[in-house]
Amino acid sequence: MWNDARVLVYVLSAADTAATFEVCAATAPLTGNDHTVVVPEDHSPVTGAVVHVWADVQARLPQRAFDQRLGSAPDLLGRVAAATITPTGSFPPIAGDLDPRREELARLEDDLATVASARWQSEVPVRLRDLISGIRPSSLAKATGLEPGDADQVLDGRRELTPAQIDSVARTFNVPAPAVAAAASPVIDDEVVALFDQPARTRKLRTRAAASRRTVPEEMYAVALPLMQQAARTTGHEDRNWEALIDDALSD
Repeated sequence: MWNDARVLVYVLSAADTAATFEVCAATAPLTGNDHTVVVPEDHSPVTGAVVHVWADVQARLPQRAFDQRLGSAPDLLGRVAAATITPTGSFPPIAGDLDPRREELARLEDDLATVASARWQSEVPVRLRDLISGIRPSSLAKATGLEPGDADQVLDGRRELTPAQIDSVARTFNVPAPAVAAAASPVIDDEVVALFDQPARTRKLRTRAAASRRTVPEEMYAVALPLMQQAARTTGHEDRNWEALIDDALSD
C-alpha cells in the first residue's frame, strides 16, 4: 500500500536485502481473467478467503510499500509461473469494455502503478534560489519575518514556510504562490531517506501516520525534518548517527 493505493499481491521473488520485489496482483472477491490461479480456502494465505492470483498482472514494487505479510504459499509459485504463459481456464478471457472485470483489471493496474512509483519525497524541480534570482537570506528574512539564519535554512531546503510566509514571498518578489510553495519544499538528504526503507522503521511510520492522519511520506517528513534542522544548526553533520536519531524519534 502507498497513500490511497492498496493492493493484495503474491510475491514471485524476494530477498531480505532486495530493494524491490516482483509480484502479481491478487483479489479475494470471486473474479479473475483467463490467467488467474484460484487458491482454495484451505490453502489460502488469507484466512477464511479464496484468493485469485492474476498471474499475468505483474509489477516490481519497492520494499517500502509492503504493509502486512498475510502468509506463505511456496507451492503456488510453479502454478503461477505456468499461468503467466498458459491460460488456466478458471475464468473466461475478459471479452471487452462491457465486461465488469475490465474495471477490476484497470483498478489493479492503476494501484500497482501507484505503489510501484512509491517515493519518500517528490523531486523538487526548482529551488527557491533558482526561482527568485539573487534572493539572499536577508531579503527572504525581510519578506517573511524570519531570522536570517532561519531564512538561510529555508533556502537550503531545511525549513518550511508557513502559508502566510509563502504568500508574503509571492507578493514581495512577484512570483506565483504555488511556485514558491513548491520551490520552498523541504528536502531530506538522500542518505537519511534511505534509512527509512528498513521494514521495522516503515511499520512504525505507518502506525504513526494512521494516528496522525498523515500519509506515510508526510510522517517521514515529520520525523526527519526536525533532525535535519538540528543538524543544520550544529557542526558535525556528517558524523551523526542518523540511524540512532531516527530510531529515537520513532520511539517518541
